Amino acid sequence: ILGLALLVAGCASQQPSVDVQADPGQNLAIGRVVKVYRGDLFKADLQSSHPTLGRQVFVQIAGISCREIKPPSCSSCTGALFCDPGAEARKFALATLKDARRISLHNIHRNDSQRLYALDQTPFVVADVEVDGRDLASVLIQAGCAEVCN
Repeated sequence: ILGLALLVAGCASQQPSVDVQADPGQNLAIGRVVKVYRGDLFKADLQSSHPTLGRQVFVQIAGISCREIKPPSCSSCTGALFCDPGAEARKFALATLKDARRISLHNIHRNDSQRLYALDQTPFVVADVEVDGRDLASVLIQAGCAEVCN
């Protein structure tokens, strides 16, 4: 009986991966960027609550990768200012998002396999991000802050 109860409880607590892109034209507007973690990852409040995602999401920008931010104590440092190879990507993304008048998400897919940043139960999505009519991935690539990835 205990085993059955644990099995039922375990199944009830698992949420399946949900593809929120049911409608190919679906876009979500960002109301506010809460925090930029890397050049390609940020947390945002949606303009209005989504039935599956809720109000707040972690957004991984689709199709790119920015260099990871290394801690200030990394062994390859020649000086504290040169130790953080991902800092420029983060700063550039932060400035671009902060100055934006309109940010929207397109081609949105929920990614429940990513748990690293979703420790507070905030949904994690992968999406194309448009900032004032420009594709943020392209902007980051052109600035040298990101590279194309599959």
